[in-house]
This record gives sequence, structure tokens and C-alpha cells, in this order.
Amino acid sequence: LPLELYVDIFKAINTFPIKFENNSNKKEWREYAQNLLTSSRIIYITINEVFYATKIIQLVKDEVTKQVKEEVTKQLQGFKEELKKEIISELKTYFDAQFFIRYSLIGMPVGMHWKAFTCCSKSCSTRDDFSGVCQSGHGFPFVQRSEKDYPLSIEYCPSNRGPEFNNFETIYASNKFKRLYGSAFYFEVKVKINEGQVHHSFNIGYSNDNISVSLEVKKQVEDSSFIELFVDKCDVMRVELHNMPINNADIFGSFICFPSIISDNQLPYVYFTKNGVKITGGVLLSAKFEDSFKPFVSLNNISIIYTNFGQDLVNWPFSFLSFKQNIVFYEDEDFKYVPGLETNSDESMEA
Repeated sequence: LPLELYVDIFKAINTFPIKFENNSNKKEWREYAQNLLTSSRIIYITINEVFYATKIIQLVKDEVTKQVKEEVTKQLQGFKEELKKEIISELKTYFDAQFFIRYSLIGMPVGMHWKAFTCCSKSCSTRDDFSGVCQSGHGFPFVQRSEKDYPLSIEYCPSNRGPEFNNFETIYASNKFKRLYGSAFYFEVKVKINEGQVHHSFNIGYSNDNISVSLEVKKQVEDSSFIELFVDKCDVMRVELHNMPINNADIFGSFICFPSIISDNQLPYVYFTKNGVKITGGVLLSAKFEDSFKPFVSLNNISIIYTNFGQDLVNWPFSFLSFKQNIVFYEDEDFKYVPGLETNSDESMEA
């Protein structure tokens, strides 16, 4: 891209109407901007158009009239201005999200990871010589005991006895969090579908002793997806979702917010994301969710390639950045009661 375009962009960045706490924050702003300018999807999408348009001018400059050259130059100038506005808009979205994450989200404890899951009473998955096959023939999600640093993966080990022995199991985070007014929390996971299996199920959400809220996506003969809300371990409510497939390398996220005490709505709420886009409305939670909670995932023939708890956003940035947006909440009539289901949410509150 033309050097003057970069100059114009950096001028806009340096004069951007934002108050920095110190020079270090301003320097960080510029460094992020430089990184973004060299990796922006907008630049990659448009650089070919700029290149070829410039080449056309060079090839025909001796043959076209002055009027045509002026028109082409004018179009390029307009294109450059439009591109600059788009990049500035992308920068604003990016940095708004970065500052929101840094100053609004709960900081994750050092060493945040998934708790190990025992496949059966023989605890064969906890042995150093575990081969990936449960001696009792259970299919289950295996958490690497030594893996407490990113990427925090979970491998689903299918049963060697048949698909009917592949269990849909829940993995909880190692720490629980207490409600803090005016704070929020977000985490993401990247999934991998185990090929050669018929039934695939995936859940992501939060749980405590009284309430569990999650997004469940199933890939079977007929795909299905829904938001599921357990209340007092017995009342199960669902919001059916449509056109929500799950594919390899999809990134699902779960956001929970505890509004400030001066907010019109003081109830906590949750929404879910996929591949950097919010895909659900907001689910309002009762006051029973205020004590503490744990993130969790539930898996059947689906593995987790990596988990991002937000502990290292420089090297592991979130794919979802648009945290500051208006939320449309589901109404009571959007939920349908589902009889005959039980939750093991009390397990989430183990130490």
C-alpha cells in the first residue's frame, strides 16, 4: 500500500480521542496498531485491487487521455479514503475490546486449567502409562495432567467396545469465581470432531450448585442446538436454535456479565459466540447465580484443540472482540420446559 496511506492512518491513531493513563499505554496502543496494520484482513483483501489498479495506470499511461488518467486517479483516491476509514474502524473496534478486556474482565488466576477426569473406577486414565484406551471400555474426555499451560487441550478417547459406550462427560475448570458487581468473564474453546463416529455433542457454559446455563450443539443424523438452563437441579428450560452446525476448528465462546449496582438490570446474564460472532441473545439468570460459578464443557466424540481463559491475550487473543454491544434478552415465553432431565451441576462446585 502507498506509504502516505500508512502515514495517514498513524496520524489518525496518534490523534485518536482516547485518554491514556500514561505514556506506556500510548506506546502499547501504537505497537498494537502497527501489528494490526501488517496483519489486517482488510489490507489482505484489498491489496490486490490496489496493486492491479496501479499496474493498469502504468501500462496505459502513455496511451490514455489526460481525462481518463484523472478519472482513474480520482477513483483510486476515493478507494484509499474508504480503505482508511475501514481500517480506522477496525482499529477502534480492536482497541475498544482490548481496553474492555483489560480493565473490565475478571483476571484469570495463574495456572487456570481444566480438572482431570477419571474415566472409570479403575482410574486407568490417571496412570503414567495410559495408552488412550479405558480398561473398562468407556469413551471419555482425557485432560492431560501435565498440561496446565496453553493450549489447554482435551482429547476425547472413544470406546473400544462400540459407540454406545462413548459417554457425554463434563469437564470443569480448576477454579470457581465469586460474583463481583460490574465485572464480566469470557472464555473460548476450539473444537475438533472425532471422525468415524455417529453421535457428536458439545456443551459450553457456567454452573454452580443451583443453576447451570450452557449452549449445546449436536452433530448427528439431524443436527440440533439449543441453550439449556437448569434451575435448582430439576427445572430444565431450553431455547431452540436453528442453523447452528458444528465443524472442525470452530471456536465457541461463553460470556457472563455481572452488572454494576447502579445498572437498571442487576441480574447476571450470559450469551454465546461462535468464530468471533455473537450467535445468541442474552440469558438472564436469577439471583441464585450470584454466589460463585465454574466454567465447563461437556463432550461426546468432540475434542478441544485449545482453551483460552484470557490469561495471555498478547499471545492468545480472543477471536471475539465486540464485547461492548447492546444485548437483546430472551423472554420467558422463548423458553420451553423439558421434563425428565437431571443435572449434575453440584459436581461443579467441588474444590
